[in-house]
Amino acid sequence: MLKKLFLFMAAISAVILIIILTDSLCLSKAVIGFPCPGCGMTRANLHFIKGEFSSAFSLHPLFLAVDVYILFVAYYIFMLNLRESKTVKISAMIFAVLLFLVYIYRMIILYPDIEPMVYNYNSLFYRLFHL
Repeated sequence: MLKKLFLFMAAISAVILIIILTDSLCLSKAVIGFPCPGCGMTRANLHFIKGEFSSAFSLHPLFLAVDVYILFVAYYIFMLNLRESKTVKISAMIFAVLLFLVYIYRMIILYPDIEPMVYNYNSLFYRLFHL
């Protein structure tokens, strides 16, 4: 138990250190520099809460779908006790494909000039290989 706690604390410390060194909350952007398929979702949710709907959807068009999907899966797993449900597995695969397709579209259309689809020149890989 103590070993697992130590490993957990070491992993959390490493993530916090990476975030501090690279100025990015996205682990993908912090380490390799490229945005992940979910980049912009946190900011999109924040804009949505403020009532800035168009900017929320421009930051990530699937942010609301992800919120609803997480609620759906949580309800399905915890309330119905269906951990090995085919519905959850199939919906997860469909959602992953949809998220990946939107990511490819955003990388083609938005990268590298429009936030959040910009390269992080402060990433660990960039710092290591571009001395």
